Amino acid sequence: MNPLEPVDDVPAADAAAAAAPVNAVEQALIVCEADAAERQVLMQRERFTSLNDFARMLPRDIDNLAAKLEKRPIAQGRIMLPSKVVKNIQALCYWAQERRRRHSH
Repeated sequence: MNPLEPVDDVPAADAAAAAAPVNAVEQALIVCEADAAERQVLMQRERFTSLNDFARMLPRDIDNLAAKLEKRPIAQGRIMLPSKVVKNIQALCYWAQERRRRHSH
């Protein structure tokens, strides 16, 4: 999975957002199939601002994050990440770790 590759099958609800310029984190989350609300919470409330942020995460961290987000009050950004999105973000973490490892040599 390369989150920097163009996305051809973006859902219709995200088509307008996909047409606007996006940063690497947003593009990666689009590839992970996170919807606009999920991307907003992850990027703004959880402060995922670079791909290196994902490289620091372990699969259990993503599981814990998903559980935490489900328990938040709606006003504080409650979202329920689908299992597929959680697994895709875990894969993104592995990809980011490998990318960082390869670029550090």
